[in-house]
Amino acid sequence: MEIQIIQIDLINRAEITLDGYERKVRNYENNRVQIIGKSESSDCTYYINGVFYGEADFEAVERKISELHPDQHPDLKDKFDGEFNIIIWNRVKDDITIISDQSGTKKLFYNYTDGVVTITSRLIDQAKLQSSPAFSEYGIYTALVISYTQDPYTFLDNTWATRIGELTYINKQGKASTESYYNPVDLNFKGYSNINESVNKLDEGLKKYFKSRISKDTTPVVMLSGGIDSVVMMSYLHDDAKTKLNSVTFAIEGSPSNELTEARIAADYYQSAHHELMIDPKDILNYTISGFLDYDAFQLGNMYSPAIQGWIKEKPEVLFDIFRGEDTRLHTPFFDFPFLMGLMASRKKSKAFKRLWNLRKILNYWPIRFGRNYLKYAVKKSTQKENIQTFLLQSCLRFNFPVDSEKGILYNQLLKETEKLQTLKTMDDIHRGAIECAFNIQYSEDNKNAKMASVADNSFFLMPFLHPDVVRISNNIPYKQSSASAYVSPKKTRSYFFMLDKIVLRKLMKGRAPEELLYRRKTTAPNNNYMYDNCWQPLYKPLLENYSDDLINHLKEKENKDLLSYYIKRLLKCDGLVSNDWGIAWNGSTITGLIILLLIMQKKVDSAPSLKKLLLINS
Repeated sequence: MEIQIIQIDLINRAEITLDGYERKVRNYENNRVQIIGKSESSDCTYYINGVFYGEADFEAVERKISELHPDQHPDLKDKFDGEFNIIIWNRVKDDITIISDQSGTKKLFYNYTDGVVTITSRLIDQAKLQSSPAFSEYGIYTALVISYTQDPYTFLDNTWATRIGELTYINKQGKASTESYYNPVDLNFKGYSNINESVNKLDEGLKKYFKSRISKDTTPVVMLSGGIDSVVMMSYLHDDAKTKLNSVTFAIEGSPSNELTEARIAADYYQSAHHELMIDPKDILNYTISGFLDYDAFQLGNMYSPAIQGWIKEKPEVLFDIFRGEDTRLHTPFFDFPFLMGLMASRKKSKAFKRLWNLRKILNYWPIRFGRNYLKYAVKKSTQKENIQTFLLQSCLRFNFPVDSEKGILYNQLLKETEKLQTLKTMDDIHRGAIECAFNIQYSEDNKNAKMASVADNSFFLMPFLHPDVVRISNNIPYKQSSASAYVSPKKTRSYFFMLDKIVLRKLMKGRAPEELLYRRKTTAPNNNYMYDNCWQPLYKPLLENYSDDLINHLKEKENKDLLSYYIKRLLKCDGLVSNDWGIAWNGSTITGLIILLLIMQKKVDSAPSLKKLLLINS
């Protein structure tokens, strides 16, 4: 796990706190340089944390960094290749510049109070260090209605998150401004002429990426699910790795919802040294508490971070490259047929059409078991909204808004922050616009959590599909190609569905992947709800019963108070038995995270052991 903490008093020109910058400089084969630490020039102090590729040694990276002059608005797009953040304290001008990389995995949080700038890699450290922390009304609102906070907002007032490919400037007076030097989504893309060109370009980009990353000094490990994304990584690493390819998959012992079989098929095909991380149900509570308080993860499923870290640390003698398959969705749209129908309906304005469209709800009463769940899903997914913006918020960003809740200042702010969605016309623009919005919401937090889980003293963290060169190629794949479907027998898809998505990747892997996985339709194992039910009695329920009123009283906006009251009442009524209702479980985890953050702000909790002690007292 990686922790960064810096506190600088700009008024008195003093470094107050520095943690996570114990000097570590390593040069690896294939021009890879790892740098953690600080260096100084005559007028600036540089705080560096990252891995740089294509650089001969530390001196080469340090020379490039020392040449940066933030006030000249440098073009950083082609300056560095790697995963990093750089903080520059100009001791002459009394200001600070934060440079975020183009993958967005090294997310930071920053706050200015009374001349002191606090920069951390975990939000919980901001709550611990600030003298009078308070909640951000809009940050909490977005977490409640779109499942994640929207960058640069956070759960804490006057505390902001850095964004992908961005420069952040903070002056002596506390004024912060930002400047983007890289946007992963380009609405003015050129587009490849046909799907074969798209496949070939993606192949070239991935080959180049993996050749630049593999090293004889490290052991490559793929986080393997058996889905097509992890299969792609296995294929390229199998071809180019200089050391034995490893793979790891995880599952909860005794749970039938897992992908162990698919992972074994892939591991056998690519001849990897395969590891199965089996999580004992008895450990779920401890992992979940650690997920909140050690790994800064407030989302459902946060227990995977400490579980993965534990596996990595069991082998301190091995230096791992951890490859993960999170992607931008630029080459694999998440739009399905019900989505397209709902999008079409939301563009219609007439009342007559609305009445006609509501007739589809009769499908909820489909009498035959076969297809019933899909039809219910289709009816919900194709719900007509007042406009394209609110439809995209619901369908792409998990917008979940209780019908009777008041729509006030926070709702209007959400519409304003995402108003670009309303201007999108073509399917290419809608596809890319939704992804651009998701980068500052879901992707940002998911990638931070993936980094927290995967980075240790003996591991590096790599996400091939988020590398700028691969993203540029994916961005140039037209929606018509990336959204294409193939008709395949259910025997091959291994599901009731005969339509197959992610065609670009499947064409890329044809002849290079096991047949059982090439056409397999990915299913998400519903272990999150199992984990939630497992933690309900010892964790979620006592915190909700004892501290939810306190949480509500700490908020000012009626919208938030009403939303929290609604969700908490619903959670306590369910009493933990959420079955497959993902939304209830997700809300329960988010609200519990807010309560834990409140307890940190009140100095009642500061670590996993202290929370366990509090729970024991309440029980």
